[in-house]
Amino acid sequence: MVDMKIFERRNNLEDPVKIEDKKVFTKKSKPLPSIGSLFSEKDVSSFVKKLFQNNSDQYHDFIKKLETLSDWKAAFQTIEEEFQRRKINSRQSEAMLFADKLFKRYYPD
Repeated sequence: MVDMKIFERRNNLEDPVKIEDKKVFTKKSKPLPSIGSLFSEKDVSSFVKKLFQNNSDQYHDFIKKLETLSDWKAAFQTIEEEFQRRKINSRQSEAMLFADKLFKRYYPD
């Protein structure tokens, strides 16, 4: 016979099961590293030249925009939109390197 108390909703805030559930679902996330720390000077030079038509201001504005994004999905979508707007082939070596290095910001290992 099944004990019906198992199926009753518990309203006690001090319920150890609920407290334990909160611990499982509360993820302490580390702050994301700055994008600048992911790219070497050579990378930046290449990105500015090949992806931003030698316009370092546009490159830095785009990096500032990416810095505000807290997850890879939003960052990837923003990159794809920017590449489409600039008519950049996302399979171009510099475009792939840019995305790969940025991916490591959200998934370091």
